[in-house]
Amino acid sequence: GGSCCFVYLTTTALAAQWGAPTTTTTTATTTATATATATATTTTATARASASAAGCHHPPQLRLPFSPYSPYSLSSTSPPRSRAALFSQRPATRGCLAYSSTRLVGTETAAAAAMATGGGGTGMCSSGGQKQKPLWREELERSIEKEKGKPASRFMTLATVKAGEPRARTVVFRGFMDDDDGGDVKLDGVLKIITDVRSEKMQEIKDNPKAEIMWYFLDTREQYRIRGTLDVITDKDSSEARQKWRSQQWEEISPGMKQSYEWPSPGQARTEENDDDKKDYLDPKPSVDVSPNFALIMMVPERVDVLKLRESPQKRHVHSKNGDGWTVQRINA
Repeated sequence: GGSCCFVYLTTTALAAQWGAPTTTTTTATTTATATATATATTTTATARASASAAGCHHPPQLRLPFSPYSPYSLSSTSPPRSRAALFSQRPATRGCLAYSSTRLVGTETAAAAAMATGGGGTGMCSSGGQKQKPLWREELERSIEKEKGKPASRFMTLATVKAGEPRARTVVFRGFMDDDDGGDVKLDGVLKIITDVRSEKMQEIKDNPKAEIMWYFLDTREQYRIRGTLDVITDKDSSEARQKWRSQQWEEISPGMKQSYEWPSPGQARTEENDDDKKDYLDPKPSVDVSPNFALIMMVPERVDVLKLRESPQKRHVHSKNGDGWTVQRINA
């Protein structure tokens, strides 16, 4: 994809709040407000010109629902120190997005090839030639970063279907596929999970690869529901590139996790004859080579529902895969 652009249309209220100083002198306050109004008008006009040059078309009336903590809402409780700081915290995105007071509309496609301001100024364009991440992933990575160091922040609930009934379990997020191989746009936002090929979920995925991940961040009170298709790589896969991904993931897990793939088959009943925990769980040595029981699961996202419970009012947006890009729509929380 090419460069991308966030067009921020700044309102008089925003300029007055974060741009003009507050004083006790009526004359000084009036002057500051007039200056803020002029600044906002000039900024808005420049933004519209940049947007037009970039191929973005917006409705006549727009405001900026933005806070340092979310690209979706305006927060007056924790404003950044300066407008420059505000803009520096905006997420990198694809294509053109138009923000309105009631909803977020637009597309995050890779087709936006030439933006007007090239990384600075009102247009807030990213530098050219860089592969941009989907907006939902920028938000997800921000949530992960805020709670890094807390093991629970890596745990997700993966739901599959068996004979028409739901099956859910906790799994560990192992990273994004394109962090390993960033040359393929089809790997954008693909999440990695690992499993034992002998587990029940393998048959469930074979019967129906559609699944959903529910990921909640306790401190930030943000929920991500990631719906998509599961793609499993086992030792039977004939693709050299896919086996390389599987091997790389094997090398990244701990010796204790590797040892678990030598345990008895998951889900089987324990009996008096085979109930020897030391023999079954403590004695086996982890395999040096990739265990034939080890599988890499790739969750290919198709729809991401982002809910921000800390916002007032709460904000919810749905991101939908559209070709090589994404569309995003605000919905009721």
